[in-house]
Amino acid sequence: MNVAVVDDGGHLLVFERMDGAKPSSIAIALVKAQAAAMRRAPTGPSMAGDQVNLPVALGLAVAASSHQTPIRGGVPLIVDGQVVGAVGASAGTEEQDLDVARAGAAAIEKA
Repeated sequence: MNVAVVDDGGHLLVFERMDGAKPSSIAIALVKAQAAAMRRAPTGPSMAGDQVNLPVALGLAVAASSHQTPIRGGVPLIVDGQVVGAVGASAGTEEQDLDVARAGAAAIEKA
């Protein structure tokens, strides 16, 4: 698993690469963290009701790759109702990445 923590402007603060984590997922973890921080929301695809709006999700990812990704696994860090940064995780399934990012955010928010 690769985990990136960024400030509210998407600037890298901490990065951790676990033994055996895919090197190709380093950039993905960072983009997930940056996108969650910049958009002030968890990463994931754009939705139209309960369906993924694939053209919009992919279009936003292409147009602003460091501000939007349709891949889940990035969550904002919220302190006193304000987004102060974000955590992005990559190298597992989307569910695993999301679980790790949520756990990391919860631990940081408690500190």
